[in-house]
Amino acid sequence: MEYAVDLHSNNFLVGYYADKNNVKRKRYYFNKNGLDEFKKILTKDDIVAVESTINSYYFYDEIKPIVKEVKIVNTVRFKIISESSSKTDKKDVKNILDFLKLGILPEITIPSKFVRELRGLFSTYILLVKEKTANKNRIHSLLKDNGLFINKSDIFSVNIRKLIDEKQVNEIRKVQINTLLDEIELKEKSIERIKNQILTYSSKFKEELEILMSIPGISLFIGLAIMADIGDIKNFKNAKKLSAYLGIVPRVKESNRKVRTGKITKKGRKIARSFLSQVIFHFINSSEVYTEFYESKKKTKGSGKAIVAMMRKLVVVIYNMLKKNVKYYYVKEELHKRKLQEWIAFMKKFKAMSDDDWRNWDNRVRIKYDLRYRNEKLKKYAKKRLTLS
Repeated sequence: MEYAVDLHSNNFLVGYYADKNNVKRKRYYFNKNGLDEFKKILTKDDIVAVESTINSYYFYDEIKPIVKEVKIVNTVRFKIISESSSKTDKKDVKNILDFLKLGILPEITIPSKFVRELRGLFSTYILLVKEKTANKNRIHSLLKDNGLFINKSDIFSVNIRKLIDEKQVNEIRKVQINTLLDEIELKEKSIERIKNQILTYSSKFKEELEILMSIPGISLFIGLAIMADIGDIKNFKNAKKLSAYLGIVPRVKESNRKVRTGKITKKGRKIARSFLSQVIFHFINSSEVYTEFYESKKKTKGSGKAIVAMMRKLVVVIYNMLKKNVKYYYVKEELHKRKLQEWIAFMKKFKAMSDDDWRNWDNRVRIKYDLRYRNEKLKKYAKKRLTLS
């Protein structure tokens, strides 16, 4: 049996074909054990298609173990729902059922549970950073309003609390600034806590992160942001698919023989795109080839389009590295080695892996990247062989 589900935060409408032309529908409510009631009618041969919404993954996790397949509908690509002039739950369910029967229902690739958890952590991290920046901007505004012209970057390099006392800042402004500073201190602790939690997930992507960190500018944290969006590189047939998924492709409009390309779509995953923009100049400066390419694009297209072109090139490089399991061609070995050592130190400190796991990993990385350590290991091995013989 095939079921279509129109999902909401407090209820969901289920539809199925009772016969060739008759669609039966029933609404279930979460607060009345509706999900348990729906589960009872399902079997291992059933296929369930559910609209993509905020609680789709929760619904997926609950239903998946008891049915043959659960499909999450990509509503952005499923225009018949997203752009319908007459949009009702009943019509949505029927449309999903019809396209499910035809086998042309656009689906979302469902990432693993730990990837979803990692994405959630990054969303919280970005939210906290934005709130901290908003507080910092407000302090800067209040200081200017009192005649204190300090660069935003210098706000925390001087003792602001002492400064506002010395400059006899208006009492009302002083209360606001001190309150915002207290908020920022709390935010910084929260950001650090979330960041450490994110970094513990690095044990899930050991090989991928080791490869990504060979690119100058990509730290362990940024590498994890990239992997949080990619999930599994095998999900992408080519680099163009990955670029489109990350929203780093231009809008294209074609009519007759005219082709117009516009700004990047910015559709798809946002986390990796925002972090890649932070490292792009490290990537550009990592090789004369990329520096020359960027400068030539900058002259003909302008700096904005040149940066976007380099971001697409960086995504292509990342795709090929992960697919072929190779390091960056222009890797700076000493920098890469230092990143790996810091990573191992973090994993040991936060006990993100068992002692045996991190010790084996430490040895493998050191043998791979530390020539002196590798030579010592080889000498010991040769001496042991001589003793045995």
